[in-house]
Amino acid sequence: MMQLSQDTADPAFAASPSQAQLVPDESFREITVITHDKSRLVKLVGEELATPAPFSQAEKTIETIILHVLKFPVIAITLQVSLFPEQNTPGQIDQFNLNITNVGKKVVYFDAPTKWGESASQGNIAALRTDIPLPELTSTHQQFVQLNSDNFQAASPSFVGPKVRLDPNEGVTLGFQQKFNWPPGRYKVDIDLVLSLVGEDDQPLMSVGVVSAPKNISISTK
Repeated sequence: MMQLSQDTADPAFAASPSQAQLVPDESFREITVITHDKSRLVKLVGEELATPAPFSQAEKTIETIILHVLKFPVIAITLQVSLFPEQNTPGQIDQFNLNITNVGKKVVYFDAPTKWGESASQGNIAALRTDIPLPELTSTHQQFVQLNSDNFQAASPSFVGPKVRLDPNEGVTLGFQQKFNWPPGRYKVDIDLVLSLVGEDDQPLMSVGVVSAPKNISISTK
């Protein structure tokens, strides 16, 4: 933090150029410094501005701080998918697991899968054909599945009630089953969850989004 203060207090940082405006959907990085007198110094680097050296120095220091802080999360969960099928034929029912772990320091609760889609929490499977050339891909080559009470099977350890409790370093395995009645082909599959986390006092902590590592599945004809 001392290094970051030095980086952003450097007159060269204050004098460095900043991109005046952005076009829609333009990617950018921004550093905002709030000084002791509450004034704001904003430096913006989009796609049209070569990164100034003072900005780059401050950015490197910020990234170092982020990597350090990530080692000590207060509220955080992880998602891993296991037993996801690599092959499927139409009509076949496949089972897979979502392994959710509390890697933070606080007890967290989230909505049970039977409530996903009815509350602020939701789970989705998104699949995209990988055997179709990119220029030929259309919306017909995508598939979406909601995860909710329709395909949720059981949890280990089991829970009672509308919420799942996870103590620090505790995990839960949520089992699902699904018929992947998709057109034959090869697909890349991502599973994403949006979970509204609350604490022991039932007060909101944060809403988190987690995405699985990609899975591959081949759908064949009967």
